[in-house]
Amino acid sequence: MAVGPSTRATYKAGSSKPLFVRVGLRAGCARPLLGAALHELADRAVALEDLWGARGARARGALAAAEGDLDRVLRALEELVLEGARGERAVDDASRVRLLDRATRLLDGGADLPPERVRALAQGLGLSERQLRRIFQDEIGVSPKRYARIARLRRVLARIGTSSWAQLAVELGFSDQPHLNAEFRELLGVTPRGFVERRFPRAGQCGSIALPAGRAGEHPLP
Repeated sequence: MAVGPSTRATYKAGSSKPLFVRVGLRAGCARPLLGAALHELADRAVALEDLWGARGARARGALAAAEGDLDRVLRALEELVLEGARGERAVDDASRVRLLDRATRLLDGGADLPPERVRALAQGLGLSERQLRRIFQDEIGVSPKRYARIARLRRVLARIGTSSWAQLAVELGFSDQPHLNAEFRELLGVTPRGFVERRFPRAGQCGSIALPAGRAGEHPLP
C-alpha cells in the first residue's frame, strides 16, 4: 500500500500482522516513485496495483515470494525504490528535492508562516507564492502553511513535560495557551491534557494521517 500524506491524526488499533515494514520517503522523492501528485493521495491508502497497474502486481508478487523473510522483503522493497529512482523524471526532479530540503528545514526549525511569510519564504527560494504552494501540494501533499502548523505541533510533542503548557505556547510561537489547545484539537483530535493522559479518540475517528517529511516518532504525528 502507498499511504499518502494526511491532514490530521488518527488513532489505530494495534496490528496482529507478523511482519510490517514501513518505508518513509523524504520530501520530493515520493511523487516520482509513486507516479502521482501527493495531494491526490492525501488522507488515502492506495494499493500499488491502483497506482502502477501491472508493475504493482509484480511488486506484490515479489513481496509475497519473500514469504515473510525480513532480509528478502527489504531487498524487494529496495529494488522497488531503486527502480523508481532510475527514471528520467526522478533525475529531472533532483532540483525540487533540494529546494524542498531547504524549505522544510526552515519550517521544521521553527519558521512560522503567517501569510506574509509565505511570500518571504518563496522569494528566498527564488519562487513565486503560487509556485511554492504548487510544489508543496505536488511533492508533500499539503500547503506550506499547513506544513508549518504540523511542524510546530511536532516541536510541542517533543517538549511535553519540560515546561508548562502556557510556557510552551509562548516559546513555540502560539499566541497564547488557548491557541495551542485549539491546534491540538484541530490536528490531534484531543486537548493537550487528553493527549498526555492517552484519552485518544476511537480508532479511525479523526481521519488517516502520515504527516509529511517522514520524521516519525511514537506520536500519531510522524
